[in-house]
Amino acid sequence: MDGAIVACGMVSFGAAFALLKGTDRIRVWRVSAEGEQQGLNIAEHSASADLQDLFVAMDAELLNGWDAAEMRERELLWEWQ
Repeated sequence: MDGAIVACGMVSFGAAFALLKGTDRIRVWRVSAEGEQQGLNIAEHSASADLQDLFVAMDAELLNGWDAAEMRERELLWEWQ
């Protein structure tokens, strides 16, 4: 009985491995480095989230010359309004 379970597991693993390796040659299963940086929801499904939008806005402000302390001060001021 135990041998049959092991054999079934080996056949299932082998078949799945062969199927995935074969399809990997046609379509790459791994996302690009840029897609990993963006996040899989955005890269694969074009979905967005409030937190991701916040990070994008913060990155844009940092690139435009805002420093982190000034951003935190503006964030605190925004919370008080």
